[in-house]
Amino acid sequence: MNRSALPLIVIAYVITMAAGRAAQNAPRQITWTFDRLDAIGGLPVKVDGNPKVIETPLGKAIEFDGVDDSIYIDQHPLAGAEQFTFEAIFRPDGGAAEQRWFHLAERSPATGQLVELTGSSTRDANARFLFELRVINGNQWCLDAFVAGPGYSRALLFRDKLHPTGQWYHVASSYDGKMFRSYVNGELQGEAELAFKPQGPGGTSVGTRMNHVNYFNGAVRQARFTPRALTPDQFLKIAGTTALVLLASSAPAQKPTGDYLAFVGSYTHPTLTTTSASKGIYAFRFDSKSGTLSPLGIAAEAVNPAHLSAAPNGKYLYAVSWQSPDKMDTVAAYRIDHQTGMLTLINKVSAKGDLANQVVLDPSGTLAGTVTYASGTFTLYRVEADGRLSEPFYTDQHTGTPRTPRQPGPKAHGIVFSKDSRFAYVAELGLDRVYSYRIDAANHTVTPLDPPFVSLPGGSGPRRLQLHPNGRFLYVNHETDSKVTVFEIRNGNLKATQTISTLPDGYTANNSTAEIQIDKEGKWLYVSNRGHDSLALYSVDRDKGTLTFVEHISSLGRTPRNITIDPSNEYLFCANQNGENVVVFGIDHRTGHLTPTGSRQPVPQAAGIAIVKVQ
Repeated sequence: MNRSALPLIVIAYVITMAAGRAAQNAPRQITWTFDRLDAIGGLPVKVDGNPKVIETPLGKAIEFDGVDDSIYIDQHPLAGAEQFTFEAIFRPDGGAAEQRWFHLAERSPATGQLVELTGSSTRDANARFLFELRVINGNQWCLDAFVAGPGYSRALLFRDKLHPTGQWYHVASSYDGKMFRSYVNGELQGEAELAFKPQGPGGTSVGTRMNHVNYFNGAVRQARFTPRALTPDQFLKIAGTTALVLLASSAPAQKPTGDYLAFVGSYTHPTLTTTSASKGIYAFRFDSKSGTLSPLGIAAEAVNPAHLSAAPNGKYLYAVSWQSPDKMDTVAAYRIDHQTGMLTLINKVSAKGDLANQVVLDPSGTLAGTVTYASGTFTLYRVEADGRLSEPFYTDQHTGTPRTPRQPGPKAHGIVFSKDSRFAYVAELGLDRVYSYRIDAANHTVTPLDPPFVSLPGGSGPRRLQLHPNGRFLYVNHETDSKVTVFEIRNGNLKATQTISTLPDGYTANNSTAEIQIDKEGKWLYVSNRGHDSLALYSVDRDKGTLTFVEHISSLGRTPRNITIDPSNEYLFCANQNGENVVVFGIDHRTGHLTPTGSRQPVPQAAGIAIVKVQ
């Protein structure tokens, strides 16, 4: 061997070994899938609040309520990286204007802490990466990608780059040694030069900033961390059949299309002393081919339009006003503009009581009924040819002594008319009764049946009602004890034949049911659980009317107040009041199972839903 070559060989060996050690110690690409709450990416998770694992068209994801939900992972997956790409697949659902939903933070070299203490408060002053968003006008958002450390700090926030809420998106930020860039669905949002320096080990918070502020309302499916700058063609892909639609969502906005109009009521004042971001009734186009909602804006400003009902001819919409400022609630009639989705007030009439909570039209569209919770009244109106409501022609003030101290006295809460409009049934929550009325629509006369009501066990709290399409069975959900009772109907009179729970065995946490729906074939019945935040599904025996429990389906939001099956009988809409969203599910008519279509729209304090075919 040439002795002069030996030093070169030694040097080459040292370089090779050093490179091997550097490669061994270099950051590696890491992918996290948010499909469980005990471990993410093989790392244990600390959970705050009540985030939920939900089923989505993209697979399981973790949903955050925007109030106090968050998770924490003891790893900074981009620690040591000189270049980077930080990606996430998520669904923003609106809510607060500023949300810091994905935070990577370095531990302070001096204290070992992820946040700094300043007196009694904390701040996230350490070196960090952040994905933030800004919610604009309640139904759009823009990305704020941020990175900061010793000697550098840069935010990429471009408020003109807006995207609709309620859809799935891929977001990314990258650094190639010179330029810091941000992307939404592979499209560049903005860029800037940056003198970035690698960050040290630390931790991650998801659903909130590391110091527990600016909580996120929405869901996170996946994240990936790469120690080099990727190009858009190398980014994570949104899997599933809806990907092409979602990836196109950042294209210039087009005029919403659809063959239906969907209207969503809300609570502008959830209580007498609190307000929300809601302005009244919100309008959407609904495409029954794709199951997609497209926002049209506020159709009509109103005080607490908690429940809506559409005329059978699709020309008019009716809304109750709960907790009106004058303390005597009203029922309003609106004319629907099918081109714009906007509503024009026709008239308002007294609800004949306080806390009007439902308005229902009979199948002929010539009668409207309402009930009041605080006053315990049932009232009927004529519907004129132009959609106008007459003054009330009948009011029944419920009276009686509660069957249990748990119940407060007369609290009427639901109405349903028979298909021939000859009978009306009213749920009286506070007295644990269901009332029956015979109606002569032509002469506008009403007669309580004999007996006028049937009683349920004390503390049941009957709330809403649905008739089987064959008219032989009535279904009533109990608000207070979370059950459903089946009644057989004979000449207008009711006989209870079955009572069944809406909750899983052994469930002991707080719950109250809200709404009940049956599909138009009379095969499947659904009840919304507030607290368990689910939809209970039952199969229906069409000969006996009895129910068999099938499964619980996540409502994909908190406090599912209203559920409605659309006129095509293909979709179920769910309004999650405290989740502040409306979710669309496709109905499998073979199994009754509900599958989210991926369309979810924010509505502050969402309540009643009504759907009409575009004319």
